Amino acid sequence: MNDVVGIIYPAEKKVGREALSIHFLQEELERLGIRSRVYFADSINLGLMSEHRLIMVSSHYENNYPILLQMIDKGGLSLQKENRDFPKLLVGGPTTVNPLPLKHVADFFFIGDGEALFRTLKEKKERKGTLTLQEIMDTVVWHENVFYEGRCEIKTAVCDLEGERSPLATVDGTVMIEVQRGCRRRCLFCLIGWTRGRCRYRSLDDIRLALSRVKKGSVEKVMLIGSDPFSNPELPDIITYLRKAGYEIGMPSIHVSDIHEYRDVLKLIKPRTITIAPESSERIRFELGKKFSDEDVLRAARTAKLCGARNLKLYFMVGLPAEQDKDLEACADLVNLCSSLAGMRVKCTFSIFIPKPHTPLQFAPFEGVDVLSGRNKLLRKKLRVRAHFTNPKRAAIQTLLSIGDEKVGKMLLQAYRYGLSYTGWIAAARKLGVELEDYFNEKTLEYVFGFECINTSVCKRALYSAYQKYLAKTIE
Repeated sequence: MNDVVGIIYPAEKKVGREALSIHFLQEELERLGIRSRVYFADSINLGLMSEHRLIMVSSHYENNYPILLQMIDKGGLSLQKENRDFPKLLVGGPTTVNPLPLKHVADFFFIGDGEALFRTLKEKKERKGTLTLQEIMDTVVWHENVFYEGRCEIKTAVCDLEGERSPLATVDGTVMIEVQRGCRRRCLFCLIGWTRGRCRYRSLDDIRLALSRVKKGSVEKVMLIGSDPFSNPELPDIITYLRKAGYEIGMPSIHVSDIHEYRDVLKLIKPRTITIAPESSERIRFELGKKFSDEDVLRAARTAKLCGARNLKLYFMVGLPAEQDKDLEACADLVNLCSSLAGMRVKCTFSIFIPKPHTPLQFAPFEGVDVLSGRNKLLRKKLRVRAHFTNPKRAAIQTLLSIGDEKVGKMLLQAYRYGLSYTGWIAAARKLGVELEDYFNEKTLEYVFGFECINTSVCKRALYSAYQKYLAKTIE
């Protein structure tokens, strides 16, 4: 299989098959005349990975890194790139804006929108007529958006979306299609707004063209994918078209203001579930960049109910900088108020804040396992509905993988030998002489992040200034 490209999605198949990135890679390689084989965490054929010369990895979350190591190990490959001639590993996806924690594992990292790489390869094929796997690998090495050992100042690729190249993922009668990328808002904690570029959209004609590739009668529902879908000016027309065509429509989290503004459109969708992310109390939420009040959330919930929704999902974060007990109590009060709305079933998730690279809150501290456990306990006492809480130990590991450097990468390999548990990470840090508090403490402007070799077009000083303004308005 030397001429076949491997594709890894480090999660179970039931999760990975819904990832548009996997379908994008398969379709683009097919256009180049290159075959591919996909591997998931529960694939039974991981041993075949050693037969590839190139494997592309789609990385969406830092918590996928340990799973990636497990897959590589089960595939009979060395975890360290220095001990492998082949296959070469090329990692892409949102988390590659900090490639350092995987630097000892992967050979190359594509930073930003993968379309930039495939457009280069497409142009090369048009000039030559055919394209070999070796020519693809050669292109990866010199491409301006690829990071590897010895390269610095790598720019993040930002591409317009092309209708004829819209990836589709069809699972159990539902087709996933991207309608928008990027975000209008730059919330201080969010990786998307600061690293994925301006908003880009697919038009109604793009959606029509993409759906023409779907076998008639095989799909009942269309899931519209985007981090800020209602920023697409054609979204109302897209929804109207899909409903007239007989499709059920699903959407991700919706901004509170969009729920009320586009209530007539939502009535067409008749969503069973509406998802809102208040994130924190009103006072912290405003300074994070989410300019809506608790009353706006309640109004949105009532509007969602009138549009046909019977389930309301609420997402919050615990451990944000300047957070106090009163902020957590306000979050619990908001959830309880929403749960009192007749006919609405409320579910909520309290994730732990993770500092993300290239965002203003990269400088913020990680509060610590004991403190965060106490805050989760406080919320459990106040809430009148069942909620999901992130394990603080898991969040501590994710923080290391989010903003860590090469030393964290070495810890990852060492922790793998210890079983990847939290105690395994503590033991790995002790063995390597790494002070975990260096990563968990608050950072100054002078602190040097390993990922500063990646250029996202926003200067570090501007990020720090935004962080300081946040603290000045939230610390009491």
